Amino acid sequence: METAKETGKKAYVPAYVSTAEFQKFASMGQTLKQLTAAKLTGAGFSTSNSYILFSSLKALKIYDQDGNLLERDDVVDLGSKDQDIKRQAYERIVKRAYSDVLEKYSPETVTLETVRNYFQRKGAAHSVSIKAARLFLWLLEQAGLRKPEEDTTTEKIAVKKPRNTLSQENTQRSSNSTSNRAAYVSNKQRLLDAILETISTYNGLPPVELVREARELIAEIDLENNPSNPSNTEKPELADKKEIA
Repeated sequence: METAKETGKKAYVPAYVSTAEFQKFASMGQTLKQLTAAKLTGAGFSTSNSYILFSSLKALKIYDQDGNLLERDDVVDLGSKDQDIKRQAYERIVKRAYSDVLEKYSPETVTLETVRNYFQRKGAAHSVSIKAARLFLWLLEQAGLRKPEEDTTTEKIAVKKPRNTLSQENTQRSSNSTSNRAAYVSNKQRLLDAILETISTYNGLPPVELVREARELIAEIDLENNPSNPSNTEKPELADKKEIA
């Protein structure tokens, strides 16, 4: 099976930035006529999120492929405090960027899996398609084209726990430390996955800073998983120098 790189075709990458990062962009209060990933990094986004956001803004047709602003009104209205103005901006974005999806599926009833499958069939990677589907459904809600998902989260009831013995407390601390460490590594792994997914969308050589960030994360995750391995104590840049030598 031929890949996009082998056929020379550009890989299909729908908008898949997280809703939090998109809202952060919307609230920036800046209307940049020319946008680059470097400018987003300078505005406070992480390197990996800058590339994902930049790619997504182009997929949403707010900016063109060269980073030139296409829809100034969208950028201005997304930052409005008037909820109706903001909703109209989201509606314009959805109808413009997802016209093919809306022709095929009803906004009110389409499911996450249906959209994910649609994006993947068009050529998006699985990990990208699920994030893209989540973003699409969220945009529909912001545009008023779909009812928000009901919050089924139940309130946690505080229960007074019996006093622990010293040994139980030590065991609890050890367990919490292990859990926190695992969560820390897991967050790094998720960031690494996002960076590697972004790198895979480039037909040519990816940006050097993305590759560097990926290598540093790999080294950090290896060190977290195998702290006793002496080879893991080397910094990535030192390892690079040895390879060159």
